[in-house]
Amino acid sequence: MLQARISPPIVVALACVASLLVACAGEDTLEGPQVPSSAGDGGEEAAAAAPLATTTASSTAANVPSTDIYLGRLDARGEAWRVTALRNATAREGYDNQPRFVPGEGGGAFLFTSVREGQSDIYRYALPDGPATQVTDTPANEYSATPLPGGAGSISVIRELDGVQQLWRYGPEGQDRGQLFDALVAVGYHQWLDAEARWAAFFLVGEDGAANTLVHARAPGREPALIAEDPGRCLAMIPGREAMSFTRVGDAGVEIAAYDLATGSSEVITPTVTPAATETQDYAWAPDGSVLMGDGAALWRWREGLGWKRLELEAAPGAALPIAGQSITRIALSEAGPNGDGLWIALVVGGSK
Repeated sequence: MLQARISPPIVVALACVASLLVACAGEDTLEGPQVPSSAGDGGEEAAAAAPLATTTASSTAANVPSTDIYLGRLDARGEAWRVTALRNATAREGYDNQPRFVPGEGGGAFLFTSVREGQSDIYRYALPDGPATQVTDTPANEYSATPLPGGAGSISVIRELDGVQQLWRYGPEGQDRGQLFDALVAVGYHQWLDAEARWAAFFLVGEDGAANTLVHARAPGREPALIAEDPGRCLAMIPGREAMSFTRVGDAGVEIAAYDLATGSSEVITPTVTPAATETQDYAWAPDGSVLMGDGAALWRWREGLGWKRLELEAAPGAALPIAGQSITRIALSEAGPNGDGLWIALVVGGSK
């Protein structure tokens, strides 16, 4: 089954494109471009509603739902965490999604995917107040920008052209640096597993009715190895551990699992905040090992031994909070500030306004 997905592609079904876009949108389902099996973007709400089911839609960047990125500060002191000064940073009609914080002068920035005039590109939003500037400008669609380990500001992205999704590298200002892991196609999401950008995990979009798979591979030229079938789109390294987390559906519903990089074994960490809701699978790790996750317009925190606790959200002066009918999906955190406080947090919000 993996062989079909790593053969040099002549055609990869437009389902890959759809999954990319679905996961990227409001209830995103893909991680770069997300796959509705749990990570894509063709109508994000559709993908989100069935994040573990393979999509066959042919939607493109032109028909993704409208989503916004809210920016605030995470006060992580004590046990009663809260988000303060929350506001809509992108505030436009259209698809703005997949935020990822990066260090830099003046306090850093976050990268994000933005669809404008039917084209998906990577943008950079300078902290604290913008502006947002375009990073990539190519004939291809780009999604899921991720800092490249040891890349001196370079990024890895999911690049979709002519229905084929592959991992690509761009320089800090959008310079095309070529393909990465060129044997892999139908790539929906990725997560780097080392500090040299030679080992990564990939969410591969299932083709022709096949299940989506989570694999890991080393460069150059090593065959990918299976981690799990029908994973969620959200992949992340676990703070303080040589392990990566992902979501899957278990006997009790959706659960967050850990994949140990040394042993190759997987174990359950915790059920999600709403394990019966397969469309709710996006989360983020805080530096102390807590998990943050959205449920509707609410934000929740899980900590070993404490379970799930709801966080208070406070709007910036003159700003409005997400409301009932909207959903918090993707979450991103900046690096820890002094004493664990002052983290930036970005929340992707979609749904009726």
